[in-house]
Amino acid sequence: MLASGPSSNFAALLAVAAGQRGLGVHEVAYGVETSNRISALAIARTAGATVTFTGSSDRESMEVVAGEVAATLATRGSIPYRVPRGGASA
Repeated sequence: MLASGPSSNFAALLAVAAGQRGLGVHEVAYGVETSNRISALAIARTAGATVTFTGSSDRESMEVVAGEVAATLATRGSIPYRVPRGGASA
């Protein structure tokens, strides 16, 4: 799982690579979903990613929501790995 902006090319590529390996991806994006089709988001979803929006324009909100989503996934038996922010430049 990762926290990213909704137009993150890195998130889209991670979803494609993970999907090819049979791994699930959960992306937490800041803001709210709009009616505008964002290419990177469409690619991530086509590759099988689940996307949760924080509802806040504050990018720091992604960390809080990502922690909540990771906890929920863990209670369902998943073992979430949180890709650190800035993964595209690591």
